Amino acid sequence: MAYAARGAGLLPLARKAMDIRDHLAFAEFQPQALDITCLYTGELPRFAASLRDQPGHLRNTSGVTPFYRGYLALVQGDTTEARQEFHRATASINGYPNITRLSRIFELILEGQRDEAWQQLREYDQERIGMREPDGEFTIRLAEAYAMLGDRASAMEMATRAFSRGFGCTAWYERSPMLEPLRGLPKWKALIQHLKERQSLMEDRFPLTLLDEG
Repeated sequence: MAYAARGAGLLPLARKAMDIRDHLAFAEFQPQALDITCLYTGELPRFAASLRDQPGHLRNTSGVTPFYRGYLALVQGDTTEARQEFHRATASINGYPNITRLSRIFELILEGQRDEAWQQLREYDQERIGMREPDGEFTIRLAEAYAMLGDRASAMEMATRAFSRGFGCTAWYERSPMLEPLRGLPKWKALIQHLKERQSLMEDRFPLTLLDEG
């Protein structure tokens, strides 16, 4: 529920689902949760706390945890820390291909190798054309990479694709510092309007009371 709600932009509902989750079992017996919702709500200390290393946990060996530590550092403007964490994600022993490739692209951007970063991003983008899976949250990361490289046309196209693939968290479209170069574009303003309209429909369909104890 927390995952679905954050993707739909229903952040209060996602947070409530997280709170219920946290009370379902003793903390020491719960697996580590990656609380991306807290990134979108601006609760950065809680998000950072969910990124602590957990030896042997799949999120560490797959590159997911270091990727999001790098991503958080990028959001906070700490490019040195971000580059180091993206490098760790790239070098993860059993890294997920999507995570390791995107981590390498961000690492190249932060190293100043913009042409190589753009080339790798473009190749990856072309490989993904025609894919139908609901991966909007990952797609918005590609939009952010394009925006950081100054390719506003591709970033705008990717952001629109993220919306069509199910990522409707209006707050993050509006808050992500990496997407700042797009915010003056007429197409961006139209996208935000579509996001708000769909989110309003979702809020009516799935109110916060949905998770009330009965």
